[in-house]
Formats: sequence, structure tokens, C-alpha cells
Amino acid sequence: MKTFIKNLFSSLAVSAIVSVSALAENPTTGNHPTKNFEVGMYQTIRTSKLNLTIEKVKGQRLSVTLQNATGQVLYTEMVGKNATKYWRKFDFGSMDSGVYQFQITNGETTITKEVKLRTPEAVEVQPELLISVK
Repeated sequence: MKTFIKNLFSSLAVSAIVSVSALAENPTTGNHPTKNFEVGMYQTIRTSKLNLTIEKVKGQRLSVTLQNATGQVLYTEMVGKNATKYWRKFDFGSMDSGVYQFQITNGETTITKEVKLRTPEAVEVQPELLISVK
């Protein structure tokens, strides 16, 4: 009987959590705006390459723009209505140090992601003498 009650309680707790999260994601409930797209960015390890990923709902177009600190557009691309995923790799290896911005918009909502590039300073290293004895 204790096992049955424990399992029942666990099932109810999981059901309650799932129900709450389902209500939170439902665009027709509450005064929360509908989330039409999400943006992610990550750097390829030990490189100057940056990956931009977008997941979006079908039926809307997105504009992806890369700008420098002065607002000059360096790259722009339209993501079509039928696409639900977008992925692009950007190589910042030849770019100058500074601040760059990705702007992703569907005309109503705009997400801005900032990228800061800086060249590491040269540091003088004093020579070391290592001695190994067997």
C-alpha cells in the first residue's frame, strides 16, 4: 500500500509539472507574447568561428543582419517562411577588434546578440631553464 501511494504521489507530481509547463508554453493563455523564434550562439573551440542557430515557427520570414559598432551592415540574409531551422557559421578571423551585433527580426520582434572581439596583448615571457635529473 505504501508503494502504491508513493507511485501515485510521484505520478501526480509529474503530471502537475507537465501541466504547468504546458500552460506556460501555450500562446493562448495569459498575457504573455507568443515566442515565434529562438536564437542561440556558440563559438567553435579554439577558433575565431561563431555558430548562429535559430529555431522558428513555419510561416514567417526572418531577417538576419550582422553589423559593426558604427552600424555598417556586414552581412544580411533572409530566412524563408517554410524553414523552421537556420544555422550559419561566421568566421571572425579577419575582423578587427571591436563590438559586432547580430540582429534577428521578424518585423515585430527583434533579438540582438552582441559579439566582442579583442586581440590578446603580446606578453614578454622570460626564458626558463628546466633541468631533469635521472
